[in-house]
Amino acid sequence: MAAEWMSHHYFRTFHVHNEKSKIHDAILKQRNFSVGVTIAKLWGNTDYANTIDDYENLLNKEVEEDGAYNIWIPPRVNINDLTLSNSDINKTLLNGIKYLSPGERREVRIPTSVKLAKLENDGAYVAVSGGLSNEWTIISEGIEGSFHLDSREIYRTPDEKAELDVILSQIRDKASLLKVEELTTVPVHDYWVVSRLQKDAPDGISVISTPPQIDLIEGSYIRKELRQQIARATKQITAESTDLSLLILLTSVTHMKDELFTTSLKSMNPQLYGNLDLILLVADGSVRQILKPRSLPWE
Repeated sequence: MAAEWMSHHYFRTFHVHNEKSKIHDAILKQRNFSVGVTIAKLWGNTDYANTIDDYENLLNKEVEEDGAYNIWIPPRVNINDLTLSNSDINKTLLNGIKYLSPGERREVRIPTSVKLAKLENDGAYVAVSGGLSNEWTIISEGIEGSFHLDSREIYRTPDEKAELDVILSQIRDKASLLKVEELTTVPVHDYWVVSRLQKDAPDGISVISTPPQIDLIEGSYIRKELRQQIARATKQITAESTDLSLLILLTSVTHMKDELFTTSLKSMNPQLYGNLDLILLVADGSVRQILKPRSLPWE
């Protein structure tokens, strides 16, 4: 994904070098120029990584599609627990990658539900916990009474506002039918992202997920991870010289627009990442540049 992004961004063709580096995690080539790559997989301890590897192997045994695919699991998801409660999730994800073109990204609808309770007749307010908590003002519009909405089973809302509006309208419609102390379940969808890599990528499915206990909106955690990975990239740069240095931060975020890595980097001392040329964040099926090169070797 990073090589594809750089090819489009710089109007030059980059590809992964076949010969593995003894120092860098990978080398990208552009004619005579080399890019030293450090890949930071920000998904925690070995035990959780083993869990994701097991799930990845399971999907690869069932997949019928040729090509290389990524499945981006939203933050807070415990994939083991979810597969136990939702036996169709593997089939849903595998159906979601069908007919994807190389480089294409798609949202897959995962059936789920939210719980809505009416607390009082007075007021016009919906207290929301979980994935729809940022939408509480919109949900509360036109509501008569006080309610609580448990949307913890929603981990990622859709990119398209129109699809989100459908979910919120369903909830408001149910609220109008409730009496005090009544509880109802509203069937909705969670929206996960799948993507396909370019044709030259090795076939198979890769699962990108962070441990459910990690808070990716916690600034101190992100700054700590950034410092550690920048230090590792700097060590590789010192040990092996290339024309350009690239740090790839591979992680799970709810939506790319909500990522805090860019803000965290700006709050750090620039001397800490002064040896790096380019930092890319790869998440949610897309790529974002969070550090721009001061100069390019081919210019």
